[in-house]
Amino acid sequence: MACTTDPHRAAPRILAVSVALVPEVLELCAYLLVPGIGLCLLTRVCLGRSLFTFLALATATGFASVGSLSLVLALLGMLDPPTLFVCWVIGSASTLVVALGRGSFRVHALGWAEDFRRGPWEAATAALVIVSAGIARWLMPAVSAIGPTVPRYWADALEIADAGGFPDGSLQWGTILTPTTSKVFLNSFNAGASLLLGRDLVTSQAALRFVATVGLVLIAIALFRELGIRRLAPLGAVLLFLDHARPNDLVIDLTRNLAEDWGRLAAFAAVLAWCLARPAPAEDDPLRGAGGPRIRAGPIVVSGLLLGVTAGTHLVAASFGVAAICALVLSSLLLERTRMISIAAGGAVLGIALLVGGAILVAAPGQLGFGGAAGEDPYRDLRASLGLPPGFDPTRFITTHDVDAALAVEQTDVGDVASQFAHKVWGANALNVHAKGRRPPLLLVIPPILALLCVALVLVIGPTPLRVVAVSAVILGAALFLVGVVFALRYDVFVLQTFGNRRLFSYAIVPHVLAFVTAGECLATRLGRERRGTSIVVAAAVTISTVFLVAPVREDVSREPWTSQLALVRWIGRHVPCEGRVLMDRRTLGTFEAVAGRAGVVEGMGPHLRPDVLALAIGEVFRARAFFERPEDGRAYLRERSVAAVVITSHSQGIAMLGYRIANLRAGRLDRIGYLVPAFRNRAGSVYLVDGFEPNPASPRVAGRPGYACE
Repeated sequence: MACTTDPHRAAPRILAVSVALVPEVLELCAYLLVPGIGLCLLTRVCLGRSLFTFLALATATGFASVGSLSLVLALLGMLDPPTLFVCWVIGSASTLVVALGRGSFRVHALGWAEDFRRGPWEAATAALVIVSAGIARWLMPAVSAIGPTVPRYWADALEIADAGGFPDGSLQWGTILTPTTSKVFLNSFNAGASLLLGRDLVTSQAALRFVATVGLVLIAIALFRELGIRRLAPLGAVLLFLDHARPNDLVIDLTRNLAEDWGRLAAFAAVLAWCLARPAPAEDDPLRGAGGPRIRAGPIVVSGLLLGVTAGTHLVAASFGVAAICALVLSSLLLERTRMISIAAGGAVLGIALLVGGAILVAAPGQLGFGGAAGEDPYRDLRASLGLPPGFDPTRFITTHDVDAALAVEQTDVGDVASQFAHKVWGANALNVHAKGRRPPLLLVIPPILALLCVALVLVIGPTPLRVVAVSAVILGAALFLVGVVFALRYDVFVLQTFGNRRLFSYAIVPHVLAFVTAGECLATRLGRERRGTSIVVAAAVTISTVFLVAPVREDVSREPWTSQLALVRWIGRHVPCEGRVLMDRRTLGTFEAVAGRAGVVEGMGPHLRPDVLALAIGEVFRARAFFERPEDGRAYLRERSVAAVVITSHSQGIAMLGYRIANLRAGRLDRIGYLVPAFRNRAGSVYLVDGFEPNPASPRVAGRPGYACE
């Protein structure tokens, strides 16, 4: 029986990875910022704006440009390191040479200096928060960037990188599946990143998480400043993405390298670019001539492109971006005189986004993967094919792996959606909160009441730009809530009925933070007119708040499951034959493929909205569960599925990277099964090798398949 080293001793080695991350982080920053800076200088999209706005859009446009490059090369079947490097160098160098030849840098630098002169304390506070975000993320163990979904998207990217393009199929759930295209842009970007950073899951995800965190905080600060919230912009960014004292979904997601993070980065940047397209007040806009307010075409194009890229990265984030821009447009129509400009700018951005996003999703081979959203019929057919009762909800089962829960019929009304929305503002998922953990109704209504009072205050004493922001916060919050209600009343299956709570309401904190910081900005502005030193006091208050809210949350690796789980999976990669499948008492999304280069029997995408794949997945889960109930009679099943290793995980382990439990076995139960040989054990679980393993010739081959690195 083999055993890992003591996790207490392994922890320093895991933490030491943070030091080794320096080259990866620097390479990734250069990979994004060099082309992004060139594009921003060339297009002059940030001319006359702050350095924060420039760097924010440089990060986002860099993500869009290198992702687009990887996508095009993948479509052409030419994605390999030399081609990617040559194209990146040529594109980056050409834009920088042309931009510098036009003197763009000098003109931009003058704008940065003027912005700093107007508010040195605000700029210093913003810089401090950005640095704090980087430090907080750097101090987190690199291995903690991995969550259950992270290996799946990295595995998809490795398949593209290994194939040099989009593979014909993906080995998941024991068969070859048609790939999904809903995150094709992100997968292409990650494929290019894997060629740069290497395929190791830990270091790559930690580097990507670091850049995504700093980029999102930077973009949030720039967005608040462009909306007219200068003094409290850093505080707004902290409340959205770094508030570990009372973490919301945006904060929690950013502790991992998730698809949502990169989608939000592009979506918030798209809203930022839209703000630059609108005419600023005369005293703030150096480009405004005597002819009155004018619309700026450059920011409109950039905003539309970024929003289209968001659609190929994460569709929920794209939906939020559309809602945010529409809310700002409607608010401008109500409060500003430049109504036609707001309509034209918003319409142009949405039109470009539709064309770009549609082209990205259509060009890639595969399926969009939303067939289940069409109605109940596909799920009715699924139940019939598996012999399941009419009330069985397959989407709830694949989420909970609980048959009783899947048979429980739950009706959701407007009150339930309101409770879910309010809980999300408090940083809690109402579906996972037990009765004792639910907030009292009075407590739940406090944030929206305070937000509405803040909006009323801004409407009374605030200038027009801040009034626009305050009213747009109300419109955005109402839109998020109403869409959640529509889904709850329109659909009966769990994954769609609870779409608001599980996905959309992650953004419920945004309108509340907008209302709070806008009101605070109004008060600070009025106070600053009467007393000197207000900017210094506000900067100090924001700095102190940052210390408490951004306090680095350093997970204790010796107490967390990542270290032992990673050791278990890596052992399998070294000792299990290439064609041998892994059967575990948990469902994983892509852990064995991405880390060990092996195939899992119950491993694959979460096919909630692909009923055909969902039927396959549920069937595999049922068969695996039947084996674990009577393992002494299961040798034929293992032979049929080409299983070379059976894994029993510890009940003390969280989901981390080993996924979601599908069966419960008593510790040591398999020790008495003659054909299963105990081979490895640590805190994460035990691995048993199948005596006399022979691969089933009917099983799809693993060796040489893109994404598996298994020969």
